[in-house]
Amino acid sequence: SQTRTADSRLPLSQTGYGDSPYQSVSAFAGNPYFIDLDYLIEENNYLPPDNYQESRDPKVVYRTSSTNIGLALISTISAYDLQFINLEKCLKILENIISTIKELPKWNGHLYNWYDIKKLEPLRPMYVSTVDSGNFIGYVFVTKSFLKNIQNALYKILLKSKSKKR
Repeated sequence: SQTRTADSRLPLSQTGYGDSPYQSVSAFAGNPYFIDLDYLIEENNYLPPDNYQESRDPKVVYRTSSTNIGLALISTISAYDLQFINLEKCLKILENIISTIKELPKWNGHLYNWYDIKKLEPLRPMYVSTVDSGNFIGYVFVTKSFLKNIQNALYKILLKSKSKKR
């Protein structure tokens, strides 16, 4: 393991994924064992299943938590940031997830901890987890910031385009 320098952004160590920290992160992020965007489909109401295991049947568990939903938002943004998907696909996935979140039954505005992703119903016993709710709101803040940055960038492009026409 190497020592971090003052200007390094990631810890430097032998990872086996590449020579630079960015290559390591890119290879690690492409690992299919994280939130798989291929599961964020209409059949699943654009929500991620809680888990997938090759060694059991059924392989996919069609329930999700508020943490999983938030991770799907962040995974989508990360996939765009790491250039695995383009902006159009990123925004479409986010739109689908957010539309589904709006439809989910809630308790006083809070997501329940577990939902059946096929029926969009809370699982019993129905409860709100402060930990999962805290995770979720953090992911929502990051998503809001990402969307605001995209909006600002598009606005600047529009202004430049208008000023060139004059």
